[in-house]
Amino acid sequence: MRVTARIGALLGDEAQAGADLTRELRAVLTAERGWQRDMAVAALRTALGPRGDGPHTVVCVAPWPSADPDDAPSARTVPHATALCTVPWGTTDQCLAVLVRLRSLDVRSPAEATATRLLKDGPRAAGIGRPRTGLTDLATTWQEAASAARAALAEPRLAPIADWSHIGPYRLLTALPLTPPRPGHRPLLSPPTTNSPARPRPTSTARAKRGRTAAELGIHRQTLYYRLSRVEQLTGLDLDDGEDRLLLHMGLKRARL
Repeated sequence: MRVTARIGALLGDEAQAGADLTRELRAVLTAERGWQRDMAVAALRTALGPRGDGPHTVVCVAPWPSADPDDAPSARTVPHATALCTVPWGTTDQCLAVLVRLRSLDVRSPAEATATRLLKDGPRAAGIGRPRTGLTDLATTWQEAASAARAALAEPRLAPIADWSHIGPYRLLTALPLTPPRPGHRPLLSPPTTNSPARPRPTSTARAKRGRTAAELGIHRQTLYYRLSRVEQLTGLDLDDGEDRLLLHMGLKRARL
């Protein structure tokens, strides 16, 4: 009888491992805060059984080319994936969310392996949320993973895989509401004109320290001063003022997200 019970338990675990939990995972990640999310978490926990009580994290891969479930890989084919689903990304795009089961909160290599596998199929970026035990804070982990992916898309040095704990000021920037750039910032964000393709944009000048900017850009110091004055004219900011420099720097970074 004990052998029979053990076989039954193993078969049950195998069935759960192969179950398609796309609907349950998407419900948790998209539900409104409150009783709706609590019910979604309870449904996912029931579907996962004992596996739902261990350490987990979420990987966000963005952008994902299609919202069609048939275009998403099976969780069985993605290393360490417990469940996955597509989630809206911005107003028109999609991203892929993957629930990853970890061996411990300190070992994130399974999440990195999951992201690496999914990034082989296209030029995207991936973000990894902070690991947590259980599913109660799964929606928060997902927001962290999505924020890390946005940071990786905006900042090449963080790409292609960004961990929430390693994105520095982008943790704050991605938490801010997305607002249109200030009128003075728009010229700095626009692409260079075809009339001067080799001319550095004011953005690159504004980001660098004055003492080394001229040498890095290969320009005369007077040219540097002229460009800095143009930045001030376009933005209405005083670059000799530390708070104005900080505002410009953070505003440009936020506009790229």
